[in-house]
Amino acid sequence: MKKKEKYYGEVWFSDNQSEKQFCIMSFVDDDLVLETNLHSQKSAYKEVHIIGIFTGLGYLTFIDCKIKLSSSGITETRVYQPKYSFVSESHFINPSSLLLKEFYIVNNTIVKWVNHAPWYDSIKDKLTKKEFIDEFDINNVGLKLSLQHYLQYGLKSRSELVITNKGSINFFLKEPCTLLKAIDLYDDFQKVLQLVFGGSSKFESFKFKCLGCNEWIGLHYNDRKLSSSSNTFIHTEYQKLRQACHQF
Repeated sequence: MKKKEKYYGEVWFSDNQSEKQFCIMSFVDDDLVLETNLHSQKSAYKEVHIIGIFTGLGYLTFIDCKIKLSSSGITETRVYQPKYSFVSESHFINPSSLLLKEFYIVNNTIVKWVNHAPWYDSIKDKLTKKEFIDEFDINNVGLKLSLQHYLQYGLKSRSELVITNKGSINFFLKEPCTLLKAIDLYDDFQKVLQLVFGGSSKFESFKFKCLGCNEWIGLHYNDRKLSSSSNTFIHTEYQKLRQACHQF
């Protein structure tokens, strides 16, 4: 999902598929919001479970949807702010039975930590880049981490190619865990970034592999933990830390 875009679709309550309403989905200050006529007759400050299908995205599942705005008149209007949103190409997500074994997060702070800018050598007609995958085993908790630094290519126009550094942290678990546990593991990684680099940032992408169909499912939530704090007095170069870790 692109935060500058608006998406259009239909939404309904998971326990009432007969009532479907048009919906506009957009982002406001990193919070995803839903503007729709969908509403329940009961008085509530949030709706627990809303699902829908959106053009260009697929099947979306929204959890803990706080009602940010409610208006009545000729029509009833609601603006919901989900806490967690799932994006799938083929199916809805059942949060009550959701377990994860493999997931990854793209975070721009990893790129800043590695600190290598790609550049083009016109004499040698060669692109200088730094791409690698480093793996770290944490056997006492049954976890393997894979830190990846890579290039992403995009076409800005017919005559302009954009090359961007990307950094991701991949989690591989021996035993499945809940979504909240997975988020806790990612928060622990952010604490490591705070300790060795001095800061972190909100993730660009959070995806996990569905245990049922092996599809990569997108997750969005407004990551407010540690993502905006920084400390300019702490900075351990990634290459030095990498060499030290591989010595053990």
